[in-house]
Amino acid sequence: MLALAAATAYIRGPKLHGEGQAPPGSGDWLDVQQGDFEVICEEQGELHPLQVTSLASPTTGNLAFIVPEGVVVKKGDKVFSLETAQLEDRQRQLHDELASAQLNLAQQQQSRELSLKQFAVDLSAQKDTTSLAQLKEEDMLSHPQPVDKDDAANILNQAQVNLDAATTSYTIVRDLAEKGFDSGSDVRSKEVAMKIAGVARERAQISDDKLLAGALPIDRAKGALSRESSALDLSVLELNQKDQTEDFNLQVKMAEHAVAAAQHKLDRCNQDLERSVVRAPHDGVVVLRIVDDRLNKKAEVGDRVGPWRSPVDLPNYAKMKVRTQVPESFVQQLAPRRSADSTLGAAAGSRAFVSVKTLPDKEYPAETIWIDGWAHDRNEKLADADAKAQGMAGVQIFPVEVELLESDTERLRDGFQATVDFPGQTLKNVLSMPLAAIQRRDGGSFVQVAAGSATEWRKIELGAQPQTGRRVGAPHAPGQRANEVVVVSGVSVGERVLIQAEAPQAATSKDEKKPAKASTPANAAPADPNAGSPPAPGDRPRKGSKP
Repeated sequence: MLALAAATAYIRGPKLHGEGQAPPGSGDWLDVQQGDFEVICEEQGELHPLQVTSLASPTTGNLAFIVPEGVVVKKGDKVFSLETAQLEDRQRQLHDELASAQLNLAQQQQSRELSLKQFAVDLSAQKDTTSLAQLKEEDMLSHPQPVDKDDAANILNQAQVNLDAATTSYTIVRDLAEKGFDSGSDVRSKEVAMKIAGVARERAQISDDKLLAGALPIDRAKGALSRESSALDLSVLELNQKDQTEDFNLQVKMAEHAVAAAQHKLDRCNQDLERSVVRAPHDGVVVLRIVDDRLNKKAEVGDRVGPWRSPVDLPNYAKMKVRTQVPESFVQQLAPRRSADSTLGAAAGSRAFVSVKTLPDKEYPAETIWIDGWAHDRNEKLADADAKAQGMAGVQIFPVEVELLESDTERLRDGFQATVDFPGQTLKNVLSMPLAAIQRRDGGSFVQVAAGSATEWRKIELGAQPQTGRRVGAPHAPGQRANEVVVVSGVSVGERVLIQAEAPQAATSKDEKKPAKASTPANAAPADPNAGSPPAPGDRPRKGSKP
């Protein structure tokens, strides 16, 4: 019976009344049609822009300019701007601070470079002094050299030879003098010469001994002390240079940070100046927001705004959506749009058609973009007694959003009431008739059928779970409700049924009034005393009801 859970279709026949064509009736006479039938789930909703951007100023200030509400702006157009006198004064001050910081940095860098050069010269000179002291010590410790030893030995040998010669000469003269062959003066002269040669020999021996002994301990100590002192002076100079270099580097680094901080403040100020003009990120219509909740006052020139409060909303009417709902019996037939990065891959959403109540001349194709994963009771806001009295307790619905596939920026606006038709399954070769032709009588569904020159009430059987829809291929005007149902039995193809001018329908929502009952012909069956009770299976669901 699931195939019969869909709706109906019909075409209008001629209005038959008078001249024996058909019995009179207060309505249209329509032919029962047979054919394919598309189930339509019709729900109510509100139109909203798919993209709404709240424009806020990144910086705090007073509004100097704002576009009037309702003006259409293009992407990049100026929407509002802030007063900039204080920012411009601060910008000049920050320029001066930056120039001062840059001058200080240049001075610190120059002072560091000159000091480093002087340190390098002093360090080089001290290194030369240390090297010289070390060389002197090494030279002192390297004596006597072989050549010095040879020279000393030669001097010593020469002194010995001179001594030997003087001794021999003295001995000869003394012997001659003793024999009377020489005078005493020659002896004394030779003796003096011998003593002088002996002294020279002793001196040569002392010099040789001194040379062979090398440097004296005191000289060695002096040389080592001079070398160590020079090395210590070099170490102290290197440490001093390192400390002072670090100090200079620290001063330069602090000056660089001061320049960076001044530049950052200036950049921030320049950025605030640029951001003082807020431009439209996309096309849209300017909507002023309330900036004073107490006075319910919208934004205007002179108001103080900032990141904490947005003065303008910018809805983009190029893409619109409708938020509505569908019952649990229909939600399985819908699928939302999937993006390319989805694990299941890109896919289009279920199709839909949107009619705006204030624009009855146009029907907009749409696509399902979102289905809530949680169900809600359609009448969860009603009191339990009201929900039970209306017979709607426990009807579960799923919030759904559809996106209009056509742009109509000149006419569509936020908050418009809209009707959304969701096409469902298609039933093949079934009978259908308008829902307005069916009345609840004697506990069943009845229609008035033309029988020659008279009419008769005939009981019909609807689908097990009647849903509204329309016959495939039947023409319909934009916004025309899909108010036809499938008929299982009771009428045949081509029979004429009466569409009452005021067809009774049960109200299904607390905010809808029950329509007046249609007038009943004289030959109609007795009215059911329970005719005004809960909706019958053939009744067309209204806003807030289950299809």
